[in-house]
Amino acid sequence: MPSWEIVVFIVAAVVAGGLSMGGVTLVYFLDQWREHPEPPDRRAAKGETGGA
Repeated sequence: MPSWEIVVFIVAAVVAGGLSMGGVTLVYFLDQWREHPEPPDRRAAKGETGGA
């Protein structure tokens, strides 16, 4: 059985990795939402056009 320090280190590494990936995912989706706030099919349903 590994010592408790190793177990604590592994648990802390897994938690930190999960939080990091969660942050990366959040930033990615917020960036996508900023660039494309509404899908084109919803704009078309409202009668808006994308052209100038």
